[in-house]
Amino acid sequence: MADKIKELLEKNGQMIIDGSMSTALEQMGANLNCNLWTARALVDTPELVKKVHTDYFKAGADCGITCSYQATIPGLMENVFTHDEAAEIDSVKLLLEAREEWWNAEGKAQGRVYPLCLAGIGPYGAYLADGSEYRGNYGVSDEALRTFHKERMEILWNAGADILLIETQPSLREALIEAEIALFLCFRIVGVVALLAFLMTLAEVLATGSGGAAFRLVEAALLGLLFLFAPEWVTALSVRSARKNRVSGMLETRRTKPASAR
Repeated sequence: MADKIKELLEKNGQMIIDGSMSTALEQMGANLNCNLWTARALVDTPELVKKVHTDYFKAGADCGITCSYQATIPGLMENVFTHDEAAEIDSVKLLLEAREEWWNAEGKAQGRVYPLCLAGIGPYGAYLADGSEYRGNYGVSDEALRTFHKERMEILWNAGADILLIETQPSLREALIEAEIALFLCFRIVGVVALLAFLMTLAEVLATGSGGAAFRLVEAALLGLLFLFAPEWVTALSVRSARKNRVSGMLETRRTKPASAR
């Protein structure tokens, strides 16, 4: 899969990710006013989710993110679904169908690169739906976080995702647990590619004394764990909500791996 990203970058000079799922769904009339947020549309209006994916491909997206950020097994079970029903709600399938239909209808003829499917994996706080996804102070054990993420990551990968997009992580502890799961999958299933997106928050800065120290801790932990032990499976590390000067050091010293700050 790293070769596919390299192909995209060589052909286009950039890789364009799709846009917001929630905004697009609401513009189409979907009601997201519940604790499942966009995951509700997977059940109520899957055709709209598929259309959002198609529209982004038409607009030039080189990869799409599944509508799975808040589609968790516990969250769905708290909304009257059984465990098996929750596990069968397939966000990856909708994106793959949209990709294939768009590709056959116009993408291939336009000379576009075949888009990638990124499985969106949100933090534990997204399931809680109480704003803690921006703080990371959940008050749960490491084992609880591991159990929460492992099954979903396996389901998304087995459904056919090209990349596991571990996104908007407010807690270094949680991000490391997800990285460990991704590393386990790497050795268990050849071809798993992880892309980590870390949310730099005030809480993380305060916990380590300074923004620079916080980011160096993140870099050492995540890159040390994954880039050194499984470099062929880690595609990129993205840092959101951080000032550019806080990540410039990493961008200079990690040239062998793509990294981004936004």
